Amino acid sequence: MDKDKMQNGETELSNEDLLDSLDQQEDDFEDDFFKPLTVAELTELIETDLKLENPDVMILGSLYDQRGGARDWDSDFIAAEEDYIRAIELLESINDDFDRCNQLNYLQHAYECLGNLYCYTKQNEKADRTYTKGIECDGHGSVVNLLYKRGVCALKEGHFAEALQDFSAAISKGPNNWKLLMYRGICYFHLEEFQNAICDFTEALLTESKDLSELNEFSRKFIQTFSCFSEMEAKHKAEILELRAQCFEQLDRFDEALADYDQAISIHPDDGWLYYLRGKCHADKAFSQKHQAECNHIPVDHAHAIIEYSQAIEDFSRALEFGSDTRYARFLSSAYLSRALAYEKENQSDLAI
Repeated sequence: MDKDKMQNGETELSNEDLLDSLDQQEDDFEDDFFKPLTVAELTELIETDLKLENPDVMILGSLYDQRGGARDWDSDFIAAEEDYIRAIELLESINDDFDRCNQLNYLQHAYECLGNLYCYTKQNEKADRTYTKGIECDGHGSVVNLLYKRGVCALKEGHFAEALQDFSAAISKGPNNWKLLMYRGICYFHLEEFQNAICDFTEALLTESKDLSELNEFSRKFIQTFSCFSEMEAKHKAEILELRAQCFEQLDRFDEALADYDQAISIHPDDGWLYYLRGKCHADKAFSQKHQAECNHIPVDHAHAIIEYSQAIEDFSRALEFGSDTRYARFLSSAYLSRALAYEKENQSDLAI
């Protein structure tokens, strides 16, 4: 894509907006689906266990982990962090090979919960280190989920190559997962490997959702909300279409990009941002065709450019109906100017006014 196009070489992909929209799933998880023991109940169990002459360290570690979860749920993050750390200390102190498998699973769970807390409180470096320790536990728990979450942390920090490695490792262990493919596609996008990104976004759109029909309501809702194995909803399909469209644009494949924007808008017809992106794509297509014609010393098809700029104006105008983003008005003005210049080239100066 020519660096002098309307977007001046800038891409419109925003990590924070996309990641925040996906994180919102976890914030919106309804209390009715998860009724853990209360902090008071777990504290009583811990105190009872501590009074025993030889308390079961694994059970005690699990109780601290659960109380950390209860405090985490109540947004008491400092106390929750202390409980998770205490759980990890207890579980790591066990030297009994007989129950090594359960120990590693409990330990992996505690690391994952602590990593989630750090991620939620925007302590991404701590989250990365904590997820890494959980992965190194090598238990029978969800390593795929830990790789996914560590990858998300790296992505938020702008460490795209590291995130790519984690998502690729997770995909190798848990293939046919649309969310992992989407995130890896985002990494490829930022690394300017646009064809690889298109392949991942396309595969994500084609990937069947995980069959959750045989699970009970709680298990299904928990997986959909907190893991990388959630089902794809219409809004996610629109997001992936938007991402793939931007990749097509970078490769000057404007018609394919416009087709993706059309599909995304059919899903979210009230999203001003999508109209803005589609309008910009129409304008960039006209600019690119004009630029290529001039470089090849062939006549510029101003009539076609007028059509593209007219469609861009229509989309930018629609975008302004849904929001007041300054980019909408700026690009609308630019499209009007470009169309006016095209009219003049076609000797239709009266329409250029």
